[in-house]
Amino acid sequence: WYQRRVREAVVSTQSTGDGASKKDCTAYTRVEKQLAKYFKAFQSEDMSGLINAQYEMSKKGMCEPKKCAKYQAKNFYSCCSVEGVDLAAEHELGENIGNILDNAMSLLSTLSEDVEENLVSREDLQTYLSTFDFETLCEGKKGLKEYKKKGKQCRKQRSEYEYGY
Repeated sequence: WYQRRVREAVVSTQSTGDGASKKDCTAYTRVEKQLAKYFKAFQSEDMSGLINAQYEMSKKGMCEPKKCAKYQAKNFYSCCSVEGVDLAAEHELGENIGNILDNAMSLLSTLSEDVEENLVSREDLQTYLSTFDFETLCEGKKGLKEYKKKGKQCRKQRSEYEYGY
């Protein structure tokens, strides 16, 4: 009896990844295909593939279906997240990180021939950073409304305090 129950539990866990139903908004099985692509790119050390796989995984996990976007927005999209995204855009974080990477990789390439100067392209960097901006990431998806609503609420709350950077 015990061995049969253990086998059933293992089969159940294997069929749903983390043991949760595919309908559960926090289940990895909702992004199973995207997660497999992510791990494959990670193993092959393909930075562009890794970033694109993360983008697709984030888009699926955070934006679809609407009920899951609502759950994610409520539980994981805080006003701190909104402010962080706004500050990153205001201060051109992607451009600045790109400049640092370009300079560092250029310097390293002079020290060794094995260093690839363009480890991460500017486009890949922008794609990576966009995975944190759910109001942009979820554009065209049914879950967008939840993030827009939260963003509007946070920006209104922030405007009541007059602090700048």
